[in-house]
Amino acid sequence: MHPNSYRPVLRKSRRPRPSPGKIQSFMGLSERTLLTPKLAQPVYLLGLLFTLVLGALYLLGGILDRSAFEIGLGVLVLFVGPFYWRLVCESWMMRYWTYEVLVEIRRILKGSRKESPKTESP
Repeated sequence: MHPNSYRPVLRKSRRPRPSPGKIQSFMGLSERTLLTPKLAQPVYLLGLLFTLVLGALYLLGGILDRSAFEIGLGVLVLFVGPFYWRLVCESWMMRYWTYEVLVEIRRILKGSRKESPKTESP
């Protein structure tokens, strides 16, 4: 891992989790599991494939029609489209990483409140 990259370190909760129902177990879901991060990679790959196919179609259409505009648009979509789609998907995932970090901070703060000694008022 690159030293400048940040990935939250999440610790497992010590309290027992309720067992999920049959349908939730079958689908790998529970009340505490976010579905969206699991969909991120397939959505990214589908979007990447879509931008590449769209760029190739514009480029091919421009070559067949001898249209400089469509050729330029195809080249632009082929080179800029995947980069833009990656930025969109990473900003989308950043929301969930932020949520995980905030949950971890809340868990740590709740744990420190329980362990702090109580002071008596005069």
